[in-house]
Amino acid sequence: MFYEPAAPKIISVLIFWSFFILIMGFSLITMLSDKYRWYLRYARVYSRTYKRR
Repeated sequence: MFYEPAAPKIISVLIFWSFFILIMGFSLITMLSDKYRWYLRYARVYSRTYKRR
């Protein structure tokens, strides 16, 4: 694991960054979908209460 060629190091760094970006994007998408779901629920309740008036 201690040899010095640059290609394996670059490949490992690329793999690490791709995994990092994938995990960050997945967490961001889940957070946004949760916020969107909460917003839809809130808008539905708000429209229901607004129509009652």
